[in-house]
Amino acid sequence: MKHIMVTTALGLFGLLLLGPGALAQTTSFNVVNPGHPADGDWHVVVTQTGLTFTVSVKADTGVNIPASNANEVQVTLLDTANNAMSAVNNGGGTSGNGGGTWKNIANGKTIDWKWDQSLLPHLTLQRDGSSSFLGTLNLVPLPGEKSQWVDVTVFDSIHGPWTETEQLAPEASSLALLLPGLIPIGIVLRGRRKTRA
Repeated sequence: MKHIMVTTALGLFGLLLLGPGALAQTTSFNVVNPGHPADGDWHVVVTQTGLTFTVSVKADTGVNIPASNANEVQVTLLDTANNAMSAVNNGGGTSGNGGGTWKNIANGKTIDWKWDQSLLPHLTLQRDGSSSFLGTLNLVPLPGEKSQWVDVTVFDSIHGPWTETEQLAPEASSLALLLPGLIPIGIVLRGRRKTRA
């Protein structure tokens, strides 16, 4: 009996360690120019850990290299009804060339990354992939509200916006979250069964 209690406690501890907030869900997709698909792609990776979202944007360096550099990235988290959700900026930056200010625009629910236009082309996302955008934001959901989609738009001053709305990767199922805690309990119960036989 004592072994079962100890194992159960360890299992519950495992559940706490591997709860929903600790599991990262990754969604990756390409953002295209709807009016001019031949203008190439920007590759986006959205990583969700609990209510924190990290967004990475970099030029496709394969066959779909973007037609021009970009100077702005806009990220909007959407709920199950495709309504914009409130989010708080955690900062962001570019690796390689550039830097800028990660700020709220519009109704305060859209997170937008902008560079100082007067400093272009030094502060920009390069079409050759030599720089990339990386920004983090925290979701602020209302009771019962849940994130379902992400909308990413990449702007330049020549070819217009590349834009894409993509469904976020689903959260791990409850059963998957329970398994780390249930496996040790099952092992102990099986061991006790063998002992009795």
